[in-house]
Amino acid sequence: MPVLSVVEESNTKYAPSYIPTAIFVGGTSGIGRAMAEAFAAQTKGHANIILIGRNKAPADEIIAGFPTVPSDLGSTVKHEFVQCDASEMKNVYNTCQELLSRIDKINILVLSVGGVAFRRKDTAEGLDTSMVLRYYCRAKFITQLLPLLSKARTAGEDARVLSILAAAKGRAVDLEDPGLQNWSSSRAMATTGTYNDIMIKVRVFTFSNRSSWPSVHDAS
Repeated sequence: MPVLSVVEESNTKYAPSYIPTAIFVGGTSGIGRAMAEAFAAQTKGHANIILIGRNKAPADEIIAGFPTVPSDLGSTVKHEFVQCDASEMKNVYNTCQELLSRIDKINILVLSVGGVAFRRKDTAEGLDTSMVLRYYCRAKFITQLLPLLSKARTAGEDARVLSILAAAKGRAVDLEDPGLQNWSSSRAMATTGTYNDIMIKVRVFTFSNRSSWPSVHDAS
């Protein structure tokens, strides 16, 4: 892993010749918000930015702080919010379908949705909420949106996915209880970290030799 100064220097040089499209799932608070704001500042408004989250009010506040879209770009560049409660997989599916129907590419997909849970809470779909946010919805977003990432890569542009979740800090998976019926907060956090690592490694291994597929990374 490169030292921080090298990363910071690389970031300051980011200035693509095209207008990138970046999506931040969980982009209305925490790490997702910070990354969206940093990306908007670095691109100086020359980027399509989509914040995906539950609540519109914080998204509106964040977007209002983004650099103004240059007048010469007109309506070709948008900074927008897409509402999605990612704890329900049907919502994730519908959101991805909506994005697939109206945008032509994705250059950067950042997933930071989720947090620490102290008790098991099942969704209406019968899944543990913490597992949905920390693993299932991330896998769904990546899988469904791969065609748009592929289009960016085919055009010679960046196509990158970053899933932020306790990289390499997981634990052995209990193959007798993959859905974590025997639930505890520490077990849920560690296991979903491992699931996230496995998902990323499988994606990288499966598509590493396909030039049209994006690079996929996880991070702490």
